[in-house]
Amino acid sequence: MAEGITLDEAALREILRSLLEGAALVKAPLAQSASLHLGASLSSEGSTASASELAALVQEWLDGELERASRTRAASEAFARAKMKLEELRALERRLEDLAERIDRERPADWTPVADKLGYWHLEEDCERTRNSVRETADDALMLLLESHSHDRDNLEIRRALAERLWLRFQEAERLEDLGQIAFYREHLARLELDEFRLRLEGTGTLILAVAPTAVRAEIRRLMPSRGRLVGGDWERYDEDKPSRAMGYWEIQLHRPGFRDIVAPVRIARNEDVVIRGHFHTEVELRPGFVQIPPGSFRMGGDPDSTGDFEWTTPYVDEFAIGRYPITWGEYVEFLRSLHSTDPELALSHMPRRNSEGEPYSWLTHPTSTIEEKYRDLPVFGVSFHDATKYSAWRSGRDGILYGLPNDEEWEKAARGVDGREFPWGRGFDPSYCCGKACSMESDRCHPVGHHERDCSPYGVRDMGGGVLEWCDGWYLGNRRSLRGGYWSGTRRAARCASRNGAPENDVSNRYGFRLCHHFEEYRS
Repeated sequence: MAEGITLDEAALREILRSLLEGAALVKAPLAQSASLHLGASLSSEGSTASASELAALVQEWLDGELERASRTRAASEAFARAKMKLEELRALERRLEDLAERIDRERPADWTPVADKLGYWHLEEDCERTRNSVRETADDALMLLLESHSHDRDNLEIRRALAERLWLRFQEAERLEDLGQIAFYREHLARLELDEFRLRLEGTGTLILAVAPTAVRAEIRRLMPSRGRLVGGDWERYDEDKPSRAMGYWEIQLHRPGFRDIVAPVRIARNEDVVIRGHFHTEVELRPGFVQIPPGSFRMGGDPDSTGDFEWTTPYVDEFAIGRYPITWGEYVEFLRSLHSTDPELALSHMPRRNSEGEPYSWLTHPTSTIEEKYRDLPVFGVSFHDATKYSAWRSGRDGILYGLPNDEEWEKAARGVDGREFPWGRGFDPSYCCGKACSMESDRCHPVGHHERDCSPYGVRDMGGGVLEWCDGWYLGNRRSLRGGYWSGTRRAARCASRNGAPENDVSNRYGFRLCHHFEEYRS
C-alpha cells in the first residue's frame, strides 16, 4: 500500500521541475504553469496525496498543454491559409471589376457582324469564369476561417476576420431579402460576441431634419406590413434632440402655420444617417390638387417581375410637385373649349379619339359638346403625348406656373417613395386595391379618379397602380415616349411601380392618359 505524503506549494514546484526536466517533454518555463495547475488541485496550505495521484495530476496537465498547443498550431495554420485565400480573393475581385468595366466600355452595337463580336464574347466568358472563381474563393476563405475558429475560439484576430466575412454574407442576404439566411448569419455573428458587430446588427440609424423654414411641430410613425400594404401606426412627437431611430420604414409629418404640411416617407437602412430636406410651401405655391415630393435619392427599378426589368439605381430627384390625380375628362374639356374659342381647328386636332384616324368617343364628339356628369371624373384617355404637352402649356398660361409632364424618375419616386416598395401601397397585391383587371365585376372599364382608396402612394398621390397609363417626359427603349403606371385592363404586373412601357408620341389608346407636375417656377409667356 502506497504511503501518503504531505506536499506544500514549494515542494510541488520542485517535484514538477524534476519530472519535466527528466522527461524532457516540455521546456522548463512551463513548470510554473504546471505548478499552478497542481496548486489549484491541492490546497496551498498542504494536502495529502499519493504518488499515483500526483502522477495523474501531472499527466493531466501535460495532456492539456499538448492539446492546447496542437489546437493553437492548427488554428494558426488554417488562419494562415485563410489569409492567403483572402489575398487571392481581393485580386480576383479587382480583376472582375476591371472586366466588368471593359464589358461596358467595349460593348458592340447590335448590328456588329458575328466575326467582330467574338472578342467581346470571349471577354464575357472570361468575366463569368472570374465571377465563379470569386464565389469559390470566398467560400474557401470562409471555410478556412471557420476551421481556424473551431481550433481557437479565443483568438481575437481570427474572430474579427471571420465576422467580416459573415457580415458580407449577412448583407447579401438582406439585399436579397432571404429571411432564412438573414437569421442564420445573424445568429453566427452574435455568437462571436464582438461589440462592433453587435452594434451593426442592431442597425440603429439617425433621422435629421433640414427643412426651411424650420418646422414648428414634427410627428413620426412606424410603417408596418399589413395585407400587402405598408400601414402607419400611431403618430408620436419627433424630438430633434433624440435623432436615433431603429432601422425600417417610417413616415414623418412636418407642420408650420401658414404652409402646407410636408409628408415624407423615410427608409432608414442599417446604421444609416438620413437627412430630410425640403422647403415649406404655401397652398398658392403648391397649387390646388398638387402634392409636394421632397428632394432626395430613392431606389428605382430593380424589380424582376416588372415590365422592362431595369436594374437598381438610386437617382437624386430635386423637389417637385405632382398632380394628386390624373387629368380628368372634365378638366380636359375646359382646355378644348378654351382652345376652340381662339382656334377651332386646333381644338379639333387635340380631341380625345379612339384611333389614329381621329374617331371621337361618343360622349364627346366636339370640343364644345356638353359631357355627361358620369364621365367628368374619369381620367381622360385617347390622347397622345403631344396632346398632353399642349394641355400642360395651356394650363401653364392659365395658372401662371410652369407645368409639364413628370420624367421617369419623378413619376416613379412619387409612386414608390424611398423604400423600394413594389406597389404604391406596399409590397403585396390584391385586385381590389386599384383600377385594373379583375378589380370588380365591371373590370372592363375605367373608374373615376380616387375611386380606389388603397391605390395611394407614400406621398398621397392617387391612382398610380391603376386607371390609365400616363405619358411621361422621357424615352423608352430609345425611340418611344415613356408611359408609366397601371391601367384599367392591366394585370398585377402593370401595377408594379417599376414597370415601364412606351409608345410613339402620336399614338392614342383608351389606356393612355397623363398627369401634370411642376417645379415651383412661374410661367413666363
